[in-house]
Amino acid sequence: GMLQQARARVGALGVASRVEVREGDAAALPFADGAFDCVVVTFSLCVFSEPGRALREMRRVCKPGGRVLIVEQTASDVGALSAYQRWLAPAVKALGKSCDPSLDVVRLAEEAGLEVLAQDTRLMSTVRFLEATPARVG
Repeated sequence: GMLQQARARVGALGVASRVEVREGDAAALPFADGAFDCVVVTFSLCVFSEPGRALREMRRVCKPGGRVLIVEQTASDVGALSAYQRWLAPAVKALGKSCDPSLDVVRLAEEAGLEVLAQDTRLMSTVRFLEATPARVG
């Protein structure tokens, strides 16, 4: 599986003394608050049953001033393509490991307590890149 592939890659890169591969639940990460300078998620939020909860966990384990980097397929803002995605969404969700490409990743990130610093889109806005940081409280 994926963990075995990751361990093999870590070994091949010669970084096993500095990298630990662990299994965990994205909605309950097994790490202390502020444990990481940077947290990365790629093309996974759409399959999480509670993407907002996963983003809150990413915010929790990211150090203040650190970065949360998100790359995700999203609903396009191109009129005809957006309408087509909405029409096709139930079939995609049923066939694609429950993937929901209609997620509003920016809204979810902000609701999770992340401040979006920068964003970009590709492929007619169907792929969104976000750079965020834990929002300051107060």
